[in-house]
Amino acid sequence: MLTYPAVEMCEQIWAMESSLTTATDKSNLAQRLYLTQRWMDLMTQEGFVPYQRAWGILKNDMTLSLIRQRVNAALQKNEPERACQMLDTYLRELDKVSRWWYADGSPGDILKDEWKPRSQARTAWK
Repeated sequence: MLTYPAVEMCEQIWAMESSLTTATDKSNLAQRLYLTQRWMDLMTQEGFVPYQRAWGILKNDMTLSLIRQRVNAALQKNEPERACQMLDTYLRELDKVSRWWYADGSPGDILKDEWKPRSQARTAWK
């Protein structure tokens, strides 16, 4: 059963998202895969659809199962470096989309004190 990530999980996702300049390697691959799954779970539960045709911001289909299949295939071929590179590419894209999706840029909007007040509401459509 899919559960909504607790604040602590959102903080772990945010810590990973904030450290994406550090490359994924064999020592952190499993943890990053787990947090990536929970990150996408969170976004999906909040209405995000990972298909390119759903949002103009998406350059590629962000369906997590696609990257999981590619990462698993690389690991089965004993190519962990390739698996890590693929995950890093996915995480960079997910970071861009997530910062766009959440009001304060953090998963689950955990940085509520960072919200900027607006003098007027603007719509994204006309």
